[in-house]
Amino acid sequence: MLKLKNICKSYNVFKNKSIILDNITLDFNKNELVFILGASGSGKSTLLNIISGNIKCDSGEIMLDDVCVNKLSDKKMNNYRSNVIGNIFQDYNLIEYMSVIDNIMLAFNGYSNSKKIDDLLKKLGLYEKKKMIVSRLSGGEKQRVAIARALINDPDIILADEPTGALDSKNSIQVMEILKEIAKNKLVIVVSHDINLANKYASRIINIKDGKCEYLPILDDKSILSKQKKRKNKYMSVLNLAIKNLWLKKTRTLFTSLAISLGIISMFIVSNLYYNFSDEIKKLENDVVSVFPIAISNGEFELLDNNIKSSNNKIIIK
Repeated sequence: MLKLKNICKSYNVFKNKSIILDNITLDFNKNELVFILGASGSGKSTLLNIISGNIKCDSGEIMLDDVCVNKLSDKKMNNYRSNVIGNIFQDYNLIEYMSVIDNIMLAFNGYSNSKKIDDLLKKLGLYEKKKMIVSRLSGGEKQRVAIARALINDPDIILADEPTGALDSKNSIQVMEILKEIAKNKLVIVVSHDINLANKYASRIINIKDGKCEYLPILDDKSILSKQKKRKNKYMSVLNLAIKNLWLKKTRTLFTSLAISLGIISMFIVSNLYYNFSDEIKKLENDVVSVFPIAISNGEFELLDNNIKSSNNKIIIK
Protein backbone atom coordinates (compact mmCIF):
# COMPACT_ATOMS: atom_id res chain seq x y z
CA MET A 1 0.00 0.00 0.00
CA LEU A 2 2.54 2.61 1.21
CA LYS A 3 6.22 2.30 0.42
CA LEU A 4 9.14 4.52 1.33
CA LYS A 5 12.17 4.11 -0.92
CA ASN A 6 15.59 5.44 0.04
CA ILE A 7 14.23 8.42 1.98
CA CYS A 8 16.89 10.90 3.09
CA LYS A 9 16.44 14.05 5.15
CA SER A 10 19.00 16.38 6.71
CA TYR A 11 19.16 19.88 8.18
CA ASN A 12 21.91 22.47 8.29
CA VAL A 13 22.71 23.43 11.88
CA PHE A 14 25.31 26.21 12.25
CA LYS A 15 26.83 25.33 8.88
CA ASN A 16 27.02 21.66 9.90
CA LYS A 17 24.91 19.07 8.13
CA SER A 18 22.80 16.98 10.51
CA ILE A 19 21.46 13.78 8.96
CA ILE A 20 18.03 12.87 10.37
CA LEU A 21 16.94 10.06 8.03
CA ASP A 22 19.60 8.14 6.15
CA ASN A 23 18.37 6.11 3.18
CA ILE A 24 15.18 4.77 4.85
CA THR A 25 13.23 2.05 3.02
CA LEU A 26 9.98 0.77 4.58
CA ASP A 27 6.81 -1.00 3.47
CA PHE A 28 3.44 -0.47 5.16
CA ASN A 29 0.31 -2.54 4.59
CA LYS A 30 -3.35 -1.84 5.09
CA ASN A 31 -5.01 -3.22 8.23
CA GLU A 32 -1.99 -2.93 10.49
CA LEU A 33 -0.97 -0.84 13.49
CA VAL A 34 2.70 0.11 13.23
CA PHE A 35 4.63 1.74 16.07
CA ILE A 36 7.67 3.91 15.36
CA LEU A 37 9.95 4.27 18.38
CA GLY A 38 13.17 6.16 19.00
CA ALA A 39 14.86 8.70 21.23
CA SER A 40 13.91 12.38 21.13
CA GLY A 41 15.33 13.97 18.01
CA SER A 42 15.83 10.63 16.26
CA GLY A 43 13.55 11.59 13.36
CA LYS A 44 10.26 9.90 14.25
CA SER A 45 8.08 12.98 13.76
CA THR A 46 10.11 14.02 10.71
CA LEU A 47 9.33 10.66 9.10
CA LEU A 48 5.64 11.08 9.91
CA ASN A 49 5.61 14.58 8.37
CA ILE A 50 7.29 13.29 5.23
CA ILE A 51 4.62 10.60 4.88
CA SER A 52 1.86 13.19 5.38
CA GLY A 53 3.38 15.50 2.75
CA ASN A 54 3.99 18.35 5.19
CA ILE A 55 7.78 18.06 4.80
CA LYS A 56 9.66 17.29 1.61
CA CYS A 57 12.42 14.70 1.73
CA ASP A 58 15.83 15.51 0.23
CA SER A 59 15.75 12.39 -1.92
CA GLY A 60 13.83 9.14 -2.30
CA GLU A 61 10.23 8.26 -3.14
CA ILE A 62 6.95 7.90 -1.27
CA MET A 63 4.79 5.46 -3.19
CA LEU A 64 1.07 5.08 -2.51
CA ASP A 65 0.12 2.05 -4.59
CA ASP A 66 1.51 3.14 -8.00
CA VAL A 67 1.54 6.89 -7.35
CA CYS A 68 4.69 8.78 -6.35
CA VAL A 69 3.35 11.14 -3.69
CA ASN A 70 6.32 13.50 -3.54
CA LYS A 71 5.96 14.25 -7.25
CA LEU A 72 2.31 15.31 -7.07
CA SER A 73 1.22 18.81 -8.07
CA ASP A 74 0.25 21.24 -5.31
CA LYS A 75 -3.44 20.68 -5.94
CA LYS A 76 -3.17 16.89 -5.84
CA MET A 77 -0.91 17.08 -2.79
CA ASN A 78 -3.59 19.07 -0.93
CA ASN A 79 -6.12 16.40 -1.88
CA TYR A 80 -3.72 13.73 -0.59
CA ARG A 81 -3.31 15.52 2.74
CA SER A 82 -7.07 16.09 3.14
CA ASN A 83 -8.55 12.78 1.97
CA VAL A 84 -5.83 10.12 2.18
CA ILE A 85 -4.15 11.17 5.44
CA GLY A 86 -5.74 11.71 8.85
CA ASN A 87 -3.56 13.29 11.55
CA ILE A 88 -3.77 12.88 15.32
CA PHE A 89 -1.53 15.06 17.51
CA GLN A 90 -0.25 14.87 21.07
CA ASP A 91 -1.63 18.32 21.97
CA TYR A 92 -4.93 17.70 20.10
CA ASN A 93 -4.74 20.88 17.93
CA LEU A 94 -8.39 21.70 18.63
CA ILE A 95 -9.98 25.16 18.81
CA GLU A 96 -10.83 25.42 22.50
CA TYR A 97 -13.67 27.96 22.27
CA MET A 98 -15.57 25.98 19.61
CA SER A 99 -17.87 23.00 20.15
CA VAL A 100 -17.00 19.38 19.47
CA ILE A 101 -19.14 19.23 16.33
CA ASP A 102 -17.72 22.51 14.97
CA ASN A 103 -14.14 21.29 15.41
CA ILE A 104 -14.94 18.16 13.44
CA MET A 105 -16.80 20.04 10.72
CA LEU A 106 -13.75 22.25 10.09
CA ALA A 107 -11.95 19.20 8.66
CA PHE A 108 -14.95 17.78 6.78
CA ASN A 109 -14.51 18.04 3.01
CA GLY A 110 -17.83 16.54 1.92
CA TYR A 111 -21.41 17.74 2.01
CA SER A 112 -23.06 18.02 5.41
CA ASN A 113 -23.95 14.53 6.55
CA SER A 114 -25.25 14.65 10.08
CA LYS A 115 -25.93 10.91 10.24
CA LYS A 116 -22.34 10.05 9.34
CA ILE A 117 -21.00 12.47 11.94
CA ASP A 118 -23.45 11.27 14.60
CA ASP A 119 -22.51 7.63 13.94
CA LEU A 120 -18.84 8.49 14.32
CA LEU A 121 -19.44 10.39 17.56
CA LYS A 122 -21.47 7.48 18.95
CA LYS A 123 -18.63 5.05 18.21
CA LEU A 124 -16.22 7.31 20.08
CA GLY A 125 -18.58 7.97 23.00
CA LEU A 126 -18.91 11.68 22.20
CA TYR A 127 -22.48 11.93 20.90
CA GLU A 128 -23.88 13.37 24.15
CA LYS A 129 -21.15 16.02 24.19
CA LYS A 130 -21.17 17.07 20.55
CA LYS A 131 -22.39 20.61 21.37
CA MET A 132 -20.08 21.06 24.36
CA ILE A 133 -17.25 23.60 24.20
CA VAL A 134 -13.92 21.78 23.81
CA SER A 135 -12.27 23.63 26.72
CA ARG A 136 -14.67 21.86 29.10
CA LEU A 137 -13.60 18.37 28.00
CA SER A 138 -11.06 16.12 29.70
CA GLY A 139 -7.77 15.21 28.01
CA GLY A 140 -9.07 11.80 26.94
CA GLU A 141 -12.24 13.35 25.48
CA LYS A 142 -10.22 15.94 23.56
CA GLN A 143 -8.09 13.22 22.02
CA ARG A 144 -11.23 11.33 20.96
CA VAL A 145 -12.47 14.52 19.29
CA ALA A 146 -9.10 14.72 17.50
CA ILE A 147 -9.54 11.10 16.38
CA ALA A 148 -13.06 11.88 15.10
CA ARG A 149 -11.67 14.82 13.14
CA ALA A 150 -8.97 12.56 11.63
CA LEU A 151 -11.60 9.98 10.60
CA ILE A 152 -14.30 12.31 9.27
CA ASN A 153 -13.09 12.15 5.64
CA ASP A 154 -12.57 8.38 5.80
CA PRO A 155 -8.81 8.48 5.02
CA ASP A 156 -6.78 5.39 4.16
CA ILE A 157 -3.90 6.25 6.51
CA ILE A 158 -3.99 7.53 10.10
CA LEU A 159 -0.80 9.16 11.40
CA ALA A 160 -0.71 9.57 15.19
CA ASP A 161 2.15 11.58 16.69
CA GLU A 162 2.41 10.72 20.41
CA PRO A 163 -1.39 10.30 20.75
CA THR A 164 -1.10 9.19 24.39
CA GLY A 165 1.73 11.54 25.41
CA ALA A 166 -0.55 13.95 27.34
CA LEU A 167 -2.85 11.27 28.80
CA ASP A 168 -2.87 9.15 31.94
CA SER A 169 -2.65 5.37 31.71
CA LYS A 170 -6.43 4.81 31.71
CA ASN A 171 -7.10 7.24 28.85
CA SER A 172 -4.01 5.98 27.00
CA ILE A 173 -5.48 2.49 26.93
CA GLN A 174 -8.85 3.83 25.75
CA VAL A 175 -7.21 5.72 22.88
CA MET A 176 -5.08 2.74 21.88
CA GLU A 177 -8.14 0.47 21.88
CA ILE A 178 -9.81 2.91 19.47
CA LEU A 179 -6.72 2.98 17.21
CA LYS A 180 -6.55 -0.82 17.31
CA GLU A 181 -10.16 -0.97 16.10
CA ILE A 182 -9.44 1.59 13.35
CA ALA A 183 -6.46 -0.51 12.18
CA LYS A 184 -8.84 -3.31 11.17
CA ASN A 185 -9.73 -1.28 8.07
CA LYS A 186 -6.90 1.27 7.72
CA LEU A 187 -3.18 1.69 8.04
CA VAL A 188 -2.38 3.29 11.42
CA ILE A 189 1.14 4.54 12.13
CA VAL A 190 1.86 5.64 15.70
CA VAL A 191 4.94 7.55 16.84
CA SER A 192 5.57 6.92 20.52
CA HIS A 193 8.11 6.56 23.34
CA ASP A 194 6.06 3.91 25.13
CA ILE A 195 7.55 0.47 24.46
CA ASN A 196 4.92 -1.18 26.68
CA LEU A 197 2.03 0.14 24.56
CA ALA A 198 3.94 -0.90 21.44
CA ASN A 199 4.37 -4.45 22.71
CA LYS A 200 0.68 -4.63 23.60
CA TYR A 201 -0.90 -3.14 20.48
CA ALA A 202 1.56 -3.06 17.57
CA SER A 203 1.55 -5.48 14.66
CA ARG A 204 5.09 -4.25 13.94
CA ILE A 205 7.60 -2.10 15.82
CA ILE A 206 10.14 0.05 13.98
CA ASN A 207 12.96 1.73 15.89
CA ILE A 208 14.85 4.74 14.49
CA LYS A 209 18.43 5.20 15.63
CA ASP A 210 21.20 7.28 14.05
CA GLY A 211 19.06 7.88 10.97
CA LYS A 212 18.52 4.18 10.34
CA CYS A 213 15.49 1.93 10.90
CA GLU A 214 15.40 -1.49 12.47
CA TYR A 215 12.55 -3.84 13.37
CA LEU A 216 12.14 -4.75 17.02
CA PRO A 217 10.58 -8.00 18.24
CA ILE A 218 7.16 -7.73 19.86
CA LEU A 219 7.29 -9.06 23.41
CA ASP A 220 4.28 -10.67 25.07
CA ASP A 221 3.52 -10.30 28.79
CA LYS A 222 5.50 -13.44 29.62
CA SER A 223 8.57 -12.18 27.75
CA ILE A 224 8.32 -8.76 29.41
CA LEU A 225 8.13 -10.34 32.87
CA SER A 226 11.08 -12.58 32.02
CA LYS A 227 13.08 -9.54 30.87
CA GLN A 228 12.21 -7.64 34.06
CA LYS A 229 13.22 -10.67 36.15
CA LYS A 230 16.57 -10.87 34.35
CA ARG A 231 17.15 -7.16 34.99
CA LYS A 232 16.31 -7.63 38.68
CA ASN A 233 18.62 -10.64 38.92
CA LYS A 234 21.37 -8.58 37.29
CA TYR A 235 20.99 -5.85 39.93
CA MET A 236 21.03 -8.46 42.71
CA SER A 237 24.18 -10.02 41.25
CA VAL A 238 25.90 -6.63 41.23
CA LEU A 239 24.82 -6.01 44.84
CA ASN A 240 26.00 -9.45 45.98
CA LEU A 241 29.32 -8.94 44.22
CA ALA A 242 29.78 -5.59 45.97
CA ILE A 243 29.02 -7.11 49.39
CA LYS A 244 31.36 -10.04 48.68
CA ASN A 245 34.13 -7.65 47.66
CA LEU A 246 33.69 -5.66 50.88
CA TRP A 247 33.83 -8.86 52.96
CA LEU A 248 36.99 -10.15 51.24
CA LYS A 249 38.68 -6.84 52.03
CA LYS A 250 37.16 -6.52 55.47
CA THR A 251 40.28 -5.01 57.08
CA ARG A 252 40.37 -2.14 54.61
CA THR A 253 36.58 -1.78 54.88
CA LEU A 254 36.83 -1.65 58.69
CA PHE A 255 39.51 1.04 58.70
CA THR A 256 37.67 3.04 56.03
CA SER A 257 34.42 2.88 58.02
CA LEU A 258 36.31 3.84 61.21
CA ALA A 259 37.97 6.82 59.50
CA ILE A 260 34.65 8.04 58.13
CA SER A 261 33.00 7.64 61.54
CA LEU A 262 35.81 9.55 63.29
CA GLY A 263 35.58 12.30 60.70
CA ILE A 264 31.84 12.68 61.25
CA ILE A 265 32.23 12.64 65.05
CA SER A 266 35.04 15.23 64.88
CA MET A 267 32.91 17.53 62.74
CA PHE A 268 30.05 17.16 65.22
CA ILE A 269 32.30 17.97 68.22
CA VAL A 270 33.89 21.01 66.51
CA SER A 271 30.46 22.29 65.52
CA ASN A 272 29.15 21.98 69.09
CA LEU A 273 32.25 23.67 70.53
CA TYR A 274 31.88 26.54 68.09
CA TYR A 275 28.25 27.19 68.97
CA ASN A 276 28.88 26.83 72.73
CA PHE A 277 31.85 29.24 72.53
CA SER A 278 29.73 31.74 70.60
CA ASP A 279 26.99 31.54 73.23
CA GLU A 280 29.53 32.15 76.04
CA ILE A 281 30.99 35.18 74.22
CA LYS A 282 27.52 36.70 73.75
CA LYS A 283 26.69 36.04 77.41
CA LEU A 284 29.95 37.69 78.55
CA GLU A 285 29.25 40.73 76.36
CA ASN A 286 25.80 41.14 77.90
CA ASP A 287 27.22 40.88 81.44
CA VAL A 288 29.88 43.53 80.74
CA VAL A 289 27.38 45.94 79.18
CA SER A 290 25.02 45.49 82.12
CA VAL A 291 27.83 46.38 84.59
CA PHE A 292 29.24 49.29 82.55
CA PRO A 293 26.37 50.89 80.61
CA ILE A 294 27.87 53.26 78.03
CA ALA A 295 26.18 55.73 75.66
CA ILE A 296 28.18 56.86 72.60
CA SER A 297 27.35 60.14 70.80
CA ASN A 298 29.44 62.15 68.28
CA GLY A 299 32.61 60.21 69.07
CA GLU A 300 32.22 60.75 72.86
CA PHE A 301 31.02 58.29 75.40
CA GLU A 302 29.13 58.69 78.64
CA LEU A 303 28.79 56.20 81.47
CA LEU A 304 25.13 55.95 82.35
CA ASP A 305 25.49 54.59 85.89
CA ASN A 306 25.01 57.32 88.55
CA ASN A 307 27.79 55.84 90.64
CA ILE A 308 30.33 56.21 87.83
CA LYS A 309 31.72 59.36 86.25
CA SER A 310 34.51 60.17 83.85
CA SER A 311 37.05 63.01 84.25
CA ASN A 312 40.08 63.77 82.09
CA ASN A 313 39.70 60.44 80.27
CA LYS A 314 39.73 58.69 83.66
CA ILE A 315 36.83 56.65 85.00
CA ILE A 316 35.99 57.43 88.63
CA ILE A 317 33.71 55.11 90.56
CA LYS A 318 31.96 56.70 93.55
